[in-house]
Amino acid sequence: MFKSISDAIVFKNRPDASARAEEKRIEILSHPIVERMCLEHMLTDRQIDNSMSAFLTYISQKEKLKADPLNEYDVELFFMKEYGYVVANLITTEAMKNRKLEYDTSDKLKRESILSDKRIEKATFETFIPQGAKELEALKFAQEAANDYRFGKTGNLLMTGKAGTGKSHLAMSIIEYLNSTFRNDGKYKTALFVSVVELFERMKESFDEEEGKYSTKRMRDILSNADYLVLDDLGAETGKDRNGNVKRASDWCEKFLSMVLEARETTIFTTNYNGEELTKMYGQRLVSRIFEGSYGNTFIFEGIKDKRRRINEV
Repeated sequence: MFKSISDAIVFKNRPDASARAEEKRIEILSHPIVERMCLEHMLTDRQIDNSMSAFLTYISQKEKLKADPLNEYDVELFFMKEYGYVVANLITTEAMKNRKLEYDTSDKLKRESILSDKRIEKATFETFIPQGAKELEALKFAQEAANDYRFGKTGNLLMTGKAGTGKSHLAMSIIEYLNSTFRNDGKYKTALFVSVVELFERMKESFDEEEGKYSTKRMRDILSNADYLVLDDLGAETGKDRNGNVKRASDWCEKFLSMVLEARETTIFTTNYNGEELTKMYGQRLVSRIFEGSYGNTFIFEGIKDKRRRINEV
């Protein structure tokens, strides 16, 4: 079988081309789909001759698709009645559609997440090894939250406590679980993990780039539209002064967070600060948005017996 039209032309110019060309013609026309096309439309010899390049393209592309199921294009034959010949139309394959869908959704976790510590990229529930009853309780809390989100629960989730207690690990584990589970189920979702400190640093560096990767507009759109979003280490971008007092967040930071959160209904937060400190940083209005829907979805990584409490009790 010819691999291309140019192969057919070279073949045609050979001394014994006539006889062998007829053999190839018969071989092409005996292809089930080609044969059906000819019979269905009662093609004349002239119409068949005018359609041979389309038949060759069709068979060649089908062979490529058989060899590589993830090939970008499939092909179909279409009879142009008004012109009297058949054309081969390349069409996007289902595999390609799924790949594009994955790229636009589940692949964003690795491509668009903003990490301050690359090690967190590999965090999963399986790699979280609890040391004692409290960490085991934290693991179960995160697993239950992930399962709730999987089956349609909405609302924010807050994990607060001292640094180094596993909050970021479990937050990444939640969205990694959601991302992989939805992808395996064929229900593609977008999940992102974003270090708040790193986010604002990159955005500041892109102030002069209206269309840059970390421009305010692009980051607002990406964060607002993600199905599941982790904002990690909230408050660290503002921090405390030299006397240990919580500082007020800049108007720019506060405005950006407000725009993102007003467009969302499900966001996972980790922070080293309690509710009172966050209110001093961002004001009551933004903090209310942060805590929205978090009743029963708050875990304190410290020595407090009742880990699931209303945020105003934190």
